[in-house]
Amino acid sequence: MFNEGDYVKVKRNTKLDSGEITNNWAGKIIKIHKEDNCCTVHLDAITLDLLTDEYLMESIFEELDPSEYVFNFEDLTLSKRRGNEIDMISALHGLTIRMSEMVDDDDLFDEFDDDEFDENDAKELEELIEKLINGYDKSIFYKSLTEFQKEEAEFTIRTFIDLMFKFETDEPTEWTPESVSAICLELVPHKITAIIENFENYGDILISFFKFLKTKNHINNADELIHTLQEIKHQIPIEASNPHNWSMAKTFMMAAMESGVDMEDHAAINKFISDQVKLVYQEDGFDSMPNAKVVQLNPFKDIGRNQKITVKYIDGKIVEDVKFKKVETDLKEGICELIKK
Repeated sequence: MFNEGDYVKVKRNTKLDSGEITNNWAGKIIKIHKEDNCCTVHLDAITLDLLTDEYLMESIFEELDPSEYVFNFEDLTLSKRRGNEIDMISALHGLTIRMSEMVDDDDLFDEFDDDEFDENDAKELEELIEKLINGYDKSIFYKSLTEFQKEEAEFTIRTFIDLMFKFETDEPTEWTPESVSAICLELVPHKITAIIENFENYGDILISFFKFLKTKNHINNADELIHTLQEIKHQIPIEASNPHNWSMAKTFMMAAMESGVDMEDHAAINKFISDQVKLVYQEDGFDSMPNAKVVQLNPFKDIGRNQKITVKYIDGKIVEDVKFKKVETDLKEGICELIKK
């Protein structure tokens, strides 16, 4: 049986849900799921550098943290730690830049046109939000909020409905105490970047909003949901302020926000992250930062998935006219090198 905090290696040729095969993956167990005989592993720096474009795009569309993955116990073996905190910070920064580039690359989205959450879903979500909040700002429930709560009400309500729609159910009549608790104590702390005062008021704002929804007959079990929020509202800021609950993206965004970076300025955010990585290296006694690793972009970005290339393996074997996707993992692991494209 594994324990939280154990360092593990993923067995060679383990298949992911996407169908990809893992090689040389490892990391640290951060959560045990005994009932399902599995655990969540935070991938180490070496593994992060090996992640394929397909894996990252799947993470982007599913709004998952690519630095974590749930494995069955049978797919893991105990191992020694690989790398240190500096390696991890560097790898996370490089991954952030890489994912940012991918989001800006329209060609990469062509393969995901059939993703579950499409433009119609986005339109449906926006229509649902508008329907539910219509009239709330003129209700006695809204007027009873503090001035700060009024300012944060729309943000709070929108993030809650968005997460509920994407991860639990798109029907407000199907909201349950369990789903409300999951959103507020797991997904909100994991994904939402905001000041602590927002999380301290998150529950009270939703309680007010649920009372409004009850008068509009939008939910059938308002009293039950309100009772749940009353019980958990004090736990929301505790969970949301715990860095162990943050996604990779939120970790960087929180650091930037706390430093006064304009959260609408992407260039400023990237510069902040880069400066922080340099500072970590300097404080650890390094004269300079290994820039190649920290800012290294995907060296194979300009090669199409089905483009034929020629590679040379460590043992001297040359493979000609092979599709890039067939040898992508080998290239990233350094098992072979690109000699012609």
